[in-house]
Amino acid sequence: MQIREFRLADYDSVLELWLEAGLLFRPGDRKDEVAKKIKRDPELFLVAERRGKILAAVMGAWDGRRGWIYHLAVTPKAQRRGLGTILVRELERRMSRKGVVKVNAVVYRDNRISRWFFKKVGYQLDERSLLFGKLLHDKDLLEGATTSLNLLNNIGATRPLCGPGRRWVLCSFSWAS
Repeated sequence: MQIREFRLADYDSVLELWLEAGLLFRPGDRKDEVAKKIKRDPELFLVAERRGKILAAVMGAWDGRRGWIYHLAVTPKAQRRGLGTILVRELERRMSRKGVVKVNAVVYRDNRISRWFFKKVGYQLDERSLLFGKLLHDKDLLEGATTSLNLLNNIGATRPLCGPGRRWVLCSFSWAS
């Protein structure tokens, strides 16, 4: 198993992994947005690879004050084998070397598996905080939804059901058997 920095050439594989692991595709996940992110702090976006196949990934960021963990994903076939813990610990080491004092993990409220995982590796839920977001470009909403549907179709998802959320297009899907 090799832990290494994400390369833009990994984008399609990592995006497929995110979707396979149940993460939502958001406007900031487009390839051009990810390219901007890795120019800023490439050492904080990691993948776990075995024999050329990416099995897990985690995106970290540092805003100069706090470290942030986004998009931790492990392919379902490799879950519960320690890959997520290995990636998070390596990300924490790299953040510590940069001078990060506190790390926050962004997890959706209904993602019980990620909530359990981050508690297991020592993170505490901060009930006092809420995360607010705002799209600065509405066209990103439509482009993100279209990209998600195309990717889901490419990796074998069937019957995508999409509808408008308050500010997002929400999709659910099932896998072809």
